Amino acid sequence: CCDSSSIALDQLPDVAALVEGRILEISEFLAVKAERNITIDAYLEDFPGLIHFVYVNRTTGLMIAPDLRANQLISKERLWSMVAFTRNYLKKGHTTVMWKDKTFNYSYFLWFEDQSGVPMKSIDMQQHMVASALSSNAFKSQFEPGLLAADYYQQLAEVCFPKVTPGKVKCYELFCIHLGLVTSTCAVEHSRRLVATIADLAGENN
Repeated sequence: CCDSSSIALDQLPDVAALVEGRILEISEFLAVKAERNITIDAYLEDFPGLIHFVYVNRTTGLMIAPDLRANQLISKERLWSMVAFTRNYLKKGHTTVMWKDKTFNYSYFLWFEDQSGVPMKSIDMQQHMVASALSSNAFKSQFEPGLLAADYYQQLAEVCFPKVTPGKVKCYELFCIHLGLVTSTCAVEHSRRLVATIADLAGENN
């Protein structure tokens, strides 16, 4: 904002030009953001039955998802309920969770990649947490999954890959909501293609 009491009349043209330039910068930023959102939303058309998705790079904090405000089928409450449901299973060692209700088919995936983008096979987290529940080496993070600080996921990666240098493992999550008629096999195939498509968009394959 400008304090008009401190601006001389002969300065008004310069101030107006400055304000106009700032407004142009903001409008260009919003235009680019809108264009990117449209691009993301358009992906849904390439995956029949896919209603919504949330892609998260837990190493960098990047999140990509269509605009939920334009979605008439999914409410924020339903989405957060899905996230909370998967968190409970993740803390038990499950990195893949799929379930359905009368309307939708839900799927959740957590996976790891090396610095070159090659998927990494971790230890069996579910078996590890059961076998070492009483062990001092058990994974008992003081952090909760879902925090943007990524501390939980960094510790999880260190447990899954104890022989790999910390920071060399990248962690990702994908949440998908499909119509209930979509089969689990189709949902998994959509997820694989979706991850590849989003990685190209975000430039994470570079």
